Amino acid sequence: MTTTSHAINKGSYYSGQILNSVESYHPTLDKWTSVPEMCLSRCDLGVGVLNGVLYAVGGHDGLQVLRSVEAYQPNTGVWSTIPDMHLCRQYPGVAVLDGLLYAVGGDDGTSTLDSVEFYNPNNNTWTMVTAPMNVARTCLGVVSIDRPLHFKT
Repeated sequence: MTTTSHAINKGSYYSGQILNSVESYHPTLDKWTSVPEMCLSRCDLGVGVLNGVLYAVGGHDGLQVLRSVEAYQPNTGVWSTIPDMHLCRQYPGVAVLDGLLYAVGGDDGTSTLDSVEFYNPNNNTWTMVTAPMNVARTCLGVVSIDRPLHFKT
């Protein structure tokens, strides 16, 4: 199987309209191409890739903050819904660690969140992380790294 790297531009807000469109950037061609539309229009969402599947996590549909999540399978070109997160989240940080997709912080439309939950594709479930973050955060960037031995936590 041949793989190529692409940048993805997903749903957002344009001239008062919430979008469900998705575009893929092909750096070798210096070209953007359309990808099938998401099931829902959403902005302020988080995105992550786990096992070659693109996930659109939470966001806002113009009326309410979402807890819904969609998964895009590039090999079939199809978006599908997966189980909802436990909490509504817009502006969540999303990262992958040890085969799990994490949704971190964000806000629920009323409060900034200090909670974290993860999706396990093997059993198709979301689980809340017991320990909250020390500080509630929204519009955050999240990444997983290999922790060097000298890195203190």
